[in-house]
Amino acid sequence: MVMFAGDIDENVDFFFGEAERFPLLNAEQEQTIDQQKWDFAHQALLQLLKDPDGKDFVTEVCCAMLEQPANIEQFAQRNHYFTLKRDLKAIANSKSWLTPTQALIQAVQTGAPETEVLQRIEASQWPATFMVGLAIVAERACGRNRKDTLADALAIWNPSWQTWSFERKEALRRGLMGPVQGYLAARDKLVMHNVRLVYKLARENQNRGIAVRDLVQEGIIGLVRAAEKFDYRLGFRFSTYAYNWTNQHIQRVCEGNGSLVTYPTHVTQEVNALYRVRNEWMDRRGEEPSLAELAEHSGFTLERVRELTQLTNLTVSIQSDDDEDTNALPESALVDEAANPALEQAQSRSLKRLLEQQLKQLDRREQMIVTARWGLDGRPSRTLAQLADQLEVSRELVRQLEKSALRKLQVDTELNKAFKVLSA
Repeated sequence: MVMFAGDIDENVDFFFGEAERFPLLNAEQEQTIDQQKWDFAHQALLQLLKDPDGKDFVTEVCCAMLEQPANIEQFAQRNHYFTLKRDLKAIANSKSWLTPTQALIQAVQTGAPETEVLQRIEASQWPATFMVGLAIVAERACGRNRKDTLADALAIWNPSWQTWSFERKEALRRGLMGPVQGYLAARDKLVMHNVRLVYKLARENQNRGIAVRDLVQEGIIGLVRAAEKFDYRLGFRFSTYAYNWTNQHIQRVCEGNGSLVTYPTHVTQEVNALYRVRNEWMDRRGEEPSLAELAEHSGFTLERVRELTQLTNLTVSIQSDDDEDTNALPESALVDEAANPALEQAQSRSLKRLLEQQLKQLDRREQMIVTARWGLDGRPSRTLAQLADQLEVSRELVRQLEKSALRKLQVDTELNKAFKVLSA
């Protein structure tokens, strides 16, 4: 999945300034843009099928979907496997997909007219992301390097596809460039006209222990996914459809905050619901409820209540001290409006040297994360997602490493003394 077709500044604040240029769309405008997105996706697959080698390429991919499904053990990074499974699940496990796909392959192999092939493509019910992903794999084989997560997953599934032998490489590359660029532009247009929805949801959840910029980035990931999956033919408004995807991504990262073990979202939601019932009971009666009483008032079975209460490292109160915004670095103690500017600069330099010494005591990854997250190297601070991509780990692991490093720094006696001196 490509985040955006063009080069975007690393700073998430870019979107805050750009949002004013993209007003909300009405239903007719949403339908028009999404129709363009699907038309470009269909054209990308059509251009691939018009090429003799592209026809064989698409046929082999279809056969692999039916006969040799991807195995998770083939993927060093699990996110590639789940990206592939997510996009192919709707068609590979559906009997209704098989007949129109077989008809499409037969029409291609028998040299049917282009209009008939296009009709077969529209009836095949392939996800737009899958059609464009195939086109990007073909582009790479023709010498054009374009980023796309699904194309990466397809290449890992079968490396020979990315080096497929296309005799008319230049012609195919030119033919695919327009539809792929058009698809990305239409998708990004849907995203940018609804990005203020991300800000709204991020602001509503800004006091839950996650930096706002990270919430914005998570929300934009959900918004991009909504733009990829949305189908105007189902009769929904995109703004309504996108709300669920955006909110889901933001809630997922909020509910995982503070957990050493990451549980599925629905489990976290059940635990939160259970503890709300428990807290209400204690407020009213002043005593701890029994498991049977929790089951009666929460709607869960007794066995489910017992399972949920046995989970560890999960239930952290939204208002607890552990949920303070991690942006509240001890460096805030450096601000002193009444101080002498020269003295303040000297103190800052002294603290910076001390901080650099203490950072050397951290694990290599922790040191790199703290330095990058807070811009201690003089560069703009990086988000969890950017660091996760750089380290090739999950965003949650980056957040846990950051939290662990900050705790180590907070318990350092010498560093705390320096903070107290500078804040006096």
